[in-house]
Amino acid sequence: MKTIQKTRNSNFSHIRIMNPYIIALTLLYILQYQNAHTQRNIELTVPISVQLGLSYAQKDVDTSNVWLQGLSNAVVLNTGIGILYKKKIGLNFMGAASANTYQFNKNNGEYSISKIGFALHGNIYYRHLIKKRNYLLFGLDAGYIFQAQDRVSAIEPTFNAETFSNASVRPFIAPEIGLAFNAGKRFYASLLATYQYQFERSKIVTIQLTDPSGTMTASAIGDYLGFKIRFHYTLFGHLEPKHPILNRPSEHDEFIKRENKTVETFSTKSKNLKIQLFDNGEIDGDIISVMVNGEYVLIEHLLSKEPIQLKLRLNSGMNRIVIIAHNEGDVSPNTMACKLVSGSIRKTLTLSSSLQSSVNLEINVD
Repeated sequence: MKTIQKTRNSNFSHIRIMNPYIIALTLLYILQYQNAHTQRNIELTVPISVQLGLSYAQKDVDTSNVWLQGLSNAVVLNTGIGILYKKKIGLNFMGAASANTYQFNKNNGEYSISKIGFALHGNIYYRHLIKKRNYLLFGLDAGYIFQAQDRVSAIEPTFNAETFSNASVRPFIAPEIGLAFNAGKRFYASLLATYQYQFERSKIVTIQLTDPSGTMTASAIGDYLGFKIRFHYTLFGHLEPKHPILNRPSEHDEFIKRENKTVETFSTKSKNLKIQLFDNGEIDGDIISVMVNGEYVLIEHLLSKEPIQLKLRLNSGMNRIVIIAHNEGDVSPNTMACKLVSGSIRKTLTLSSSLQSSVNLEINVD
């Protein structure tokens, strides 16, 4: 009986342990399935960044008057998980390991000490498109730096150095500004300037150097001015909304033989385009089809006073929208009103097509 009881407990524990994994795998499958079959505005990313910074250790006491403090350097490595919404607003949750090196020099020697720290922080940023694939980025880091208590000594016949720090948890913020650019379908990178400010203004490290000429004591708070390179790898990418593609009608071979008359050409920065089509005159049975870059998005639609709206996703570069007449209604030719909306562009056109020629709209996405 004891053996059976142990077995049951073991199985029950196994099931309890496996439940989170089953749930995680299920969510992962759903996310992947939706990513493949629906429109998504969110990218799940892995951010990795390297920061190089400069700080300064302030002299507190110097009876020797021989030591010069150099600029201290900081190296910080960050990684974590992030999301990017509509390629504009991002949020990262990251952990970091840092090494701060403090240097002091005199005529016949130098001394340097490195301190290791860790941080947990969030990062929020906004990307503003300034050119195709290039963005201006504004961001902010906020979190906590964790430091352990330690003491390091170096003793020589004519020189003694001691470095010590107290255990602390220090909140900080670090605004950032720079440029971001897409480096591929799954990669994008940022080049940023940043300044880390610690709200706790007590000393993060104290260094005391003693030689025959006297004693110098210096300390640092931990603020630094730095440069950051951040890479993002997209685990599940942003799926650009795509309009439905319809099967070619039986008259397709006839349609492509017709002359295409270009009636409007314009440029836009947005890949999203809304078209409204309706009969702005006498309702006489006009029937049309619409092609976008050679693919049908509307087939044999009877025009009326009620607009039909098409939400289209354009390609980079030149796009061609062809409006084809299936007939000329009771009153020739086939006429309609067309309203176009793309980004800040608004256009209202009056179009007409016939059995000899189709209407062609050219839209360049730059």
